[in-house]
Amino acid sequence: MPADEDFELDEEILRARIERWAPNEELSAGLEQLEVRAPAPLPGGDTSVGPVLDYDEAYRELVEMIEAEAYAIERREDALLDIDRLTLAQALERKRLIELRGEEAELALDLDDAETALRGLAVRSFVHAGGDDELEVSLDPSELRSASSPAEFADQLADSLASDRDRLAERLITNRRVQQATVNELADLAGRKADAANEAENQQVLAYEAALRLPELGQALSDARWTSLVVGLDMSIVVLDAYVRAARSTSAERPGCNIEWWMLAGIGRVESGHGTFGGTRVGADGRTLDEIIGIPLDGTNGTALITDTDGGVIDLDVVFDRAVGPMQFIPGTWSFIGTDGDEDELIDPHNIYDAAATAARYLCTSGDLQAPDILARAYFSYNHDLEYVAKVTGFAQAYRQFPIPS
Repeated sequence: MPADEDFELDEEILRARIERWAPNEELSAGLEQLEVRAPAPLPGGDTSVGPVLDYDEAYRELVEMIEAEAYAIERREDALLDIDRLTLAQALERKRLIELRGEEAELALDLDDAETALRGLAVRSFVHAGGDDELEVSLDPSELRSASSPAEFADQLADSLASDRDRLAERLITNRRVQQATVNELADLAGRKADAANEAENQQVLAYEAALRLPELGQALSDARWTSLVVGLDMSIVVLDAYVRAARSTSAERPGCNIEWWMLAGIGRVESGHGTFGGTRVGADGRTLDEIIGIPLDGTNGTALITDTDGGVIDLDVVFDRAVGPMQFIPGTWSFIGTDGDEDELIDPHNIYDAAATAARYLCTSGDLQAPDILARAYFSYNHDLEYVAKVTGFAQAYRQFPIPS
C-alpha cells in the first residue's frame, strides 16, 4: 500500500489498469456482467487440490499493487521536479556568491583607500602640528570654507574619513556574513538534492518491484474470477462459460439443434457436480484439478458391462472402461466424438470446455432440443436410465430460469 493513506488513483485509470492486467475479454459475451463469490473451502481446510482463490482478496491485492506502483511513480516524478528546482536554486545561489565576492573585492579596495587617506591625514596633521599656517598650505583651499580654521577642518575631515572607513568595514563584514550564509545554503541545497536523487532512485526501485508483481497478481485475479462461483448458481464462472460457449458454437454449427447452455448444465450437475466430484474443482484453465474417473463398468452396481476399449489410455483401466471427466464420457464415445471446445489443439475429457462441447455435439444428434420429448430422448441416449433423465431435466429446467446477460 502507498505510504500516504490520502493517495487515491483516479477511478477510471484504476479500472483501465485492472483491465490491462486481468482482462475479462475471454469470457463469453454477457458473463463479464455476472456477480461472483468465492467458493467455500473444502471440509477441514483441505488444500490438496490447491488453495481456494478468493476473488475479493485477489482484487484487493491487485488494486493495492497498482496503487503502489502509481504512488512510487508519482513520488519519483516529484523527486525529479525537486532536483530540477534545487538545481536552479543552486545556480542562483552560485551567481549570488560570485556577485558577493566581486563586491567584497571592491569594498576591500575602498576600505584600503579610506584607511590610507586617514593615515595620510594623520601624518600631515602630525608634521604640521607646529603651526596652523603650514597645515593650511597642505590643504585644499576650497575645503577650508566650511571650517573656521584649517585645524578645525582637519578634525572634521578625520571624522569623515573614519566614518567612511567604519561604514566600509561594516559593509565588508556584512558581505562576508552573507557569503557564508550563501555557502551554507549551497551546502544545504546540495544535501537536499542528494536526498531527492536518493528518493527518486528508491521510488524507481519500488515502482519496478511493483511492476514485476502486477502480471502475477493480475493472473491471480483472473484465475480467482474464473474459479469463483456465480451468484445465483452452484457452478463457477469457468464452468458456466464452458456450457455457454459450447451451446453457442454448436448452435452456430448446427442451427436445427437449438441447444442452450442450461441443457448441458443439467448433465454436468448430475454427472460430477460441475467438476467437483470427489473434492476436486475446475481450474481457471477449464481442467479439473484432479481427474474424475468413475467406477469400473463391470456389470455390477447397476452398471453396464463394457470391457476395456482404450488400453487404459483415457480411463487408466486396462480391464474395464470407466466414465471420465466432468461430463463422464466412456472412452469409446470420447474417441469417436471428442471435441476441442477451447481451441487449444488438445481434446481432453477432463477439460470442461472440451467435455461440454462434446456433450453438445452428442445431444444434437437427437434433433431439435427445444422440443421437450426430443431433449428427453437426447438425455436418455446419454444415459439409458429414466430416473437419470428426470433428474437431469429437473436441474436443467431450474438453470433455465437464470438469466444470462446479452
